[in-house]
Amino acid sequence: MTDFEDYKKNFHDIKKIAEVATLKTTVNVESRCDLKYLRILIDEFLNKENKEGVDLESCWCFLDASYSDRVYRIDPAQEGLYDVTDILEDGIFIVKINEEEEAERRVKEDVLTQDLIKACSEGDLSKVESVQQSGVSLSRADIYGRSPLHYAVINNRPEVVEYIVSHVSVSALNQVDDTGQTALHKAAIFRVPSICTTLVHAGADIARKDYNGNTAAMIATEMGNNKLSSYLLEQEKSQEEDSDGQETSESVVDSCQVEKNDRSIVSQC
Repeated sequence: MTDFEDYKKNFHDIKKIAEVATLKTTVNVESRCDLKYLRILIDEFLNKENKEGVDLESCWCFLDASYSDRVYRIDPAQEGLYDVTDILEDGIFIVKINEEEEAERRVKEDVLTQDLIKACSEGDLSKVESVQQSGVSLSRADIYGRSPLHYAVINNRPEVVEYIVSHVSVSALNQVDDTGQTALHKAAIFRVPSICTTLVHAGADIARKDYNGNTAAMIATEMGNNKLSSYLLEQEKSQEEDSDGQETSESVVDSCQVEKNDRSIVSQC
């Protein structure tokens, strides 16, 4: 867990954050393990090592190191939406937070997130860029688990979609809402084949199923869009062939090392 002051100084460079962090212990989790479960494991470790009897469970948060421009903090309320691989960058990093300051930040970030979602829905690209530059992650979701990308797709805003996919990691393309649907599922539902193509070319997981067991191709078929369904099935087959012989994300086990000292903890994979 890097100190918050170190995070503020180095949030544009995950490598520098790693330099001030120290490896502590080892925890084995599957790569599809979500951060909500990983928090439990880390809290158990922190409480065992806690010599001062301080409540540590709410005093830290995960860092999203999947962006090229900066490192973002992840709202603990949204940890169930992220897998380990969604934020992985040579390890899982966590940062100490000041609870009072964090509460103020969350209020401000919630307002900015709504501004970001509105801008994505309306296709206001300049506003999207402005809000992102203020420090709000493009993968930050609302209470329904829908990210800005979901809303850009739902409202058929291709320019915003292209901007987002060029500024987020591949894993962010597969972020799911509370129905288990990715942006690609939404593109199939709302019949926007051009956006489907953009998402597929950017690396969206075509075979991913929502909580009802439907892929985007299945949804396209249900919507009567056979041309789109055929395209998605062809691309899905191509993705499977490209990954043939490689371990799937479900079978890969990440070895996460966490080391303790007075100032920092980092889970390193």
